[in-house]
Amino acid sequence: TLSAITGSGGQHYYFKIPDGVTIRNKTGMLPGIDVRGDGGCVVAPPSPHVSGGRYEWEANEDDIDTPQDAPQWLIDMVSSPSTRAEKPKADKAIGQGGRNDSLMRLGCSMRANGWGQTAIAAALMEQNKAQCSPPLDAAEVEAIAASVASYDAGKPDRAAAKVVAQSKVGKWSRKRPPFERSSEVVIGRELLAEMEHNSGAPAVFTEGRMWAYDPTGGNWEPVEDKALAKIVQSYEGRPYVYAYTDEGEAKTKPLGLSNTKVKGAIACAAAEVNDPEFFDHAVRGLCCLNGFLKITAAGAQLVEHSPEHRARVQVGYNYNTEAKAERWIQFLLEVFEGPDCEARAGLLQAFAGAVLTGTGSLYQRALVLHGGGANGKSQATEVLAALVPPSARSAVPPQRFGRDYDVAGLRGIMLNACGEIPDGDIAGSDRFKGVISGEPIQARVPFSPVFCFRPTASHLFSCNQLPGSTDTSRGYWRRFMVLSFDHSFEGAKAERGLAQKIIDTEIEGVARWAVDGAVRLMRAGEYKIPGSSVAALNEWRYQADQVAQYVAERLRPAAHLRSTNEPRQGTPASDLYLEYSRDWCDDTGHRQLSMMKFCQRLQSLGFTPWRTAAARVYPLQFNPKGAETWA
Repeated sequence: TLSAITGSGGQHYYFKIPDGVTIRNKTGMLPGIDVRGDGGCVVAPPSPHVSGGRYEWEANEDDIDTPQDAPQWLIDMVSSPSTRAEKPKADKAIGQGGRNDSLMRLGCSMRANGWGQTAIAAALMEQNKAQCSPPLDAAEVEAIAASVASYDAGKPDRAAAKVVAQSKVGKWSRKRPPFERSSEVVIGRELLAEMEHNSGAPAVFTEGRMWAYDPTGGNWEPVEDKALAKIVQSYEGRPYVYAYTDEGEAKTKPLGLSNTKVKGAIACAAAEVNDPEFFDHAVRGLCCLNGFLKITAAGAQLVEHSPEHRARVQVGYNYNTEAKAERWIQFLLEVFEGPDCEARAGLLQAFAGAVLTGTGSLYQRALVLHGGGANGKSQATEVLAALVPPSARSAVPPQRFGRDYDVAGLRGIMLNACGEIPDGDIAGSDRFKGVISGEPIQARVPFSPVFCFRPTASHLFSCNQLPGSTDTSRGYWRRFMVLSFDHSFEGAKAERGLAQKIIDTEIEGVARWAVDGAVRLMRAGEYKIPGSSVAALNEWRYQADQVAQYVAERLRPAAHLRSTNEPRQGTPASDLYLEYSRDWCDDTGHRQLSMMKFCQRLQSLGFTPWRTAAARVYPLQFNPKGAETWA
């Protein structure tokens, strides 16, 4: 029949009882033999034992994995009231048939309390001499003592108490043994065990959230705190062990849970499986409906889903090497028509590949689609966005990268696409550069603690007018690539609903096109920037440099051809800054710089000041009203 090895080395045998037969629970029916029947329960594999071992199912030659019918002789023995050996009394003689049993009981009791073989043998000798009639041979008593001493000292086999099933106790809990304690640590570990049982992979806590593997989709899903709390609350009423009797029987009570205890259990579980860098080691590729697509510089390979891939999302289509995207390719030829059409389409293809592989931050560039209305920017953005599910998309504009709550929305995102970014200046900062390049950053969501994560999103911004910037550094501007959409499609040229048509009929072909771009990008190691994109970025950089614009529009160089006796001409820094901040910024809508940054930018443009006793003077003069500007 089905049998198990206990954590202390004993054995449990499981039998089926015929209908109409009642078996009562008995302890010590025979030396070392207990019976569990109606209303009783045992600790089952793979539960841990107090000794540190675990209960395990015992292998058998016949591969029996279910309890067999109990033989009649066993039913007769365990159901007979006379089978239980009577405990010896100090004033009653022990005759033949009960001597070995009585001495074995006494020895087991002493061993359970930690006594050694010498002490047990001495006590059994005295008991044998005082009560056994006739006494056993000394050698036989010594053999009993040696047998008893082979058991673990002070660790009697303990049976678990009966689980008091309540209607609100979850299915998982009803199948599980009692909690060994009622602490948050134990409850948290039970939560993790249930999550692993349901998903087939251990849960992980990273980026401020608990994640569980979804075996049906092949990807990892975030688990909200409310869902975790619901699981923990299902343990309400499940028994836990609070004490043991002298005979080793567990005493249990129903578990009571408060809101604080539920939160504490979730926190303990999170601490136990915390791995801040879990997704940093994800396999590069795409989780599709028909498998996981590994993408490297050598090519793409479709394999079976696995939690080891650490994919966060599954896209809603298959990977098909034969899929076509003819209308999509035609669309690209139309919007990029010109001398570097192929180069511009290639840049968009490489960017789409970075989106699918989650490597956008690796190449440290954001793509800006620029042009007037009705030129295809929105259609291109819509099709690229359809390559990833809504849960993997966001729309956080670069002007809001400095806000913790907003940047938290980039957690686990593959594509951050803003259809029309605001006209306000972009504040170039370490946070902005860190978001684009995938450096670890801190963020938070309302009513939750701060967490750290590494952004992996590719950033796609679209605009009719390129925004300004307060940062003029090379490190800031090299984060951008500009794709110009120069052709207008209005009236008869316009094709309404084109993006949705492409999505409905060619999304698998667009995905294959993007995968080809990812492979080429990985081989090259960087984006290949078209000449038109370089020119567009340079023009944007000049237009965004508000100090350079201010100088060109409102100032002129001071006269340099002076006699050596004539003092140098110029304008104090305070006068320049007053006119810049009070008049020019108000007129143009630019957000004014601080005076220190304003002066630093003047120097970077080549205007070196000199100091007088009263001020710092720059070699610049205000333009007379109506005078032509210089550049």
